[in-house]
Amino acid sequence: MRNRKREVEPPRRTDSVWFWVYLFSTAALVALFLMDEKYLHRQTHIEDEFRYGTRTLEKPTGTAASEAAAQNTAPARDNSPERAPLTGGQQPQTHEMLISLWPLRVVAGLVMLASWAGMQWDFARRRRAFISTTARTAGANSP
Repeated sequence: MRNRKREVEPPRRTDSVWFWVYLFSTAALVALFLMDEKYLHRQTHIEDEFRYGTRTLEKPTGTAASEAAAQNTAPARDNSPERAPLTGGQQPQTHEMLISLWPLRVVAGLVMLASWAGMQWDFARRRRAFISTTARTAGANSP
């Protein structure tokens, strides 16, 4: 009885897998745009730490290091003169993102567009099947 009732109902968009892919990819795209400022702030901080950390040497060996060990003092700080740049060349540009969100936005946008097209195609296909089934049923029931 339940299947017979389902045959009489027109197809719903939410019955399609494409609808759910479209819904979640749209939500992902919106979330990627909403979290942009927070991500930019945090990622810039992380990348700056990486840049500064890879552009400096550890404590140099020599008299300054041996004197610090002999006196049992704390290790040299990052801003002390005991730390030097690795090269004398041009320093990296800061605040240029190495890792950004645009590839994820592009992927989410493409998935959203493809799932929208798939949802429309699937709905039209199921709608045509429903109309032809309804027409056949109506033709068989007519006297």
